[in-house]
Amino acid sequence: MSISGNTRVLCVIGDPVAHSLSPRIHNAFLAESGLDYVYLAFQVKAGDLGRFIHAVQVLGIKGFNVTMPHKEWIVPFLDDMTEQVRRCGAVNTVAVKDGRLVGHNTDGAGFLRALALGGIVPVGMKVLILGRGGAAKTVALALADNGANVLMAARNMTLPPLDAQIEPVLWEEIGGIVGACDMVVNATPLGMPGQDFSDFSFVDGLPEHAYVVDLVYHPSQTTLLRRGHDRGLQVMNGLRHLVCQGALSFEFFTEITPSLTLVDGLIRDLSS
Repeated sequence: MSISGNTRVLCVIGDPVAHSLSPRIHNAFLAESGLDYVYLAFQVKAGDLGRFIHAVQVLGIKGFNVTMPHKEWIVPFLDDMTEQVRRCGAVNTVAVKDGRLVGHNTDGAGFLRALALGGIVPVGMKVLILGRGGAAKTVALALADNGANVLMAARNMTLPPLDAQIEPVLWEEIGGIVGACDMVVNATPLGMPGQDFSDFSFVDGLPEHAYVVDLVYHPSQTTLLRRGHDRGLQVMNGLRHLVCQGALSFEFFTEITPSLTLVDGLIRDLSS
């Protein structure tokens, strides 16, 4: 990569963000595209979000991804947003078009693309989503829109209404309902370093054909996935989803679609 005075910046913001694989993914997309851009990671604390938005305009940043804890907090700063963002209230991609900040969310479509690469069709599946954050909501809506029967559970709280197609359940009820589920998707931070599930007994209640999917990608094999694997269940970590939603984000930034060969190669490299 050659950096010059004409090089433009794309980035990801979050707190923490040092562990992010997005720079590796997007700089690979940029290398393939030949664009004179660089993709960086910026740690932005909660109270500094407004200052970052000002910096976007001052520095001419062309687009940025948004991760925890900013996915919902970024919404008031946007000039426009997609219908998907209006439905879920969360953003993971902001494209800067003619100085206007346009919010997108590629989590749902990226998740469906990741499932498709694994040969998984969600139509008719009963899927339990663990979590109530931005990624959880977007994935739940995408699955419901594509024919899945979706349930959502959150820790220590009830879920606000999200969509008529999505059934909220109490965290304490998980053990009693997983026996009828075809897939469980962890969309909480549980599994990341320093925090994990206190009880994995619900994994033992899943049917033998069920999938266990974790959107956490650091570490690449969480305790939840190990428990699922030990039971002989089919498991998928968050790396495939990360690359697929990143490819969609890159399209919004640049109007260029990364090649499937590169996407597949990144998934293999990051999983090794």
